Amino acid sequence: MRMRMGMAAAATAALLAAGLWTGVRAQSPPMAASIVLSMSGASCGKTLIGNDPNPANKEVIHAKRGNVVQWTVSNNNCAGTVVVRVDQFLRKSDGTPLSPFAVGNGQCSAAPGKTCVITLAVRQNADQVAYSYATFVAGVKVDPDLIIDP
Repeated sequence: MRMRMGMAAAATAALLAAGLWTGVRAQSPPMAASIVLSMSGASCGKTLIGNDPNPANKEVIHAKRGNVVQWTVSNNNCAGTVVVRVDQFLRKSDGTPLSPFAVGNGQCSAAPGKTCVITLAVRQNADQVAYSYATFVAGVKVDPDLIIDP
């Protein structure tokens, strides 16, 4: 009876440890970028702020394999609901169409005065290189960068 209880306790401890490890990993903060929408003349424009510490690279996002990248579309200041989409990922070194992300929804809709979020997880086997991608905001396309760091 004692041996069974010891084995059960060990199995329970292993499951708890695995659960705690998974919980900690799932709670790691996402690599954040912010997209601010505002009117630019008669059309809706955007400003992207990534997480690169160099102000000259304000539109660059750095992430690692397994990280979650989160674009927060902040407070839509445009005239109507705006669909924001990140798409058309290319390996920057040679222009090969290649997404570093696992399957996910790369778009969200922000109603006037509201916020929406795009969340994508970097594949564990993503190439550790720079990617370019397009951000589409109400028909406007801009090409910021995403870098998968070692």
